[in-house]
Amino acid sequence: NITVFLTGGEGLVGKALRSSLSNLNIPCFLIDNARKTHQQTHDNEHNVTLDKPSVVNAKADLEYRCFIHLAAMSDVGKCEKEPALAHEANVVLTQQCLQFSKACQVNHFVFSSSGFLYGDKSKAAHTEIEQVFPINVYLASKLKAEELIASYCKKDWDGTATVLRLSNVFGSESGTNTVLG
Repeated sequence: NITVFLTGGEGLVGKALRSSLSNLNIPCFLIDNARKTHQQTHDNEHNVTLDKPSVVNAKADLEYRCFIHLAAMSDVGKCEKEPALAHEANVVLTQQCLQFSKACQVNHFVFSSSGFLYGDKSKAAHTEIEQVFPINVYLASKLKAEELIASYCKKDWDGTATVLRLSNVFGSESGTNTVLG
């Protein structure tokens, strides 16, 4: 059995993931700052806040726990205008999610970063050993969060992590202020 904790559940990727988890009958604990609580559209969803790991430990299946962190301040222009807010949303929130994961005995942490860290290259595929180019506040905050995750996994937590450096995610609900926007 698996239990998923999800930030960014109201975003484009988060909504699609919630639907898939529901179809697979996987319990999902929704954590999102966009609203105090999510509209629970699926029977297996629960609302939770990062400051209540004890509540989660009482409800969640203990076999395998995965935390998927999709929430971010992704409007590049807004990040440039408000770098402190970008740091709070993209780095500090990641740290809080890691602390929550440790407290809830999460086995695996998944973080949504940005493929644009590789710069403007036409190469179709990249590897994690390539040099990165955080050319703006948004990308710098994503890279800082990646470094925080790596450090946390090495010394503060027994879990594992995966960082996904996604390209520009686009769908019918995409705004105009995306990374490419």
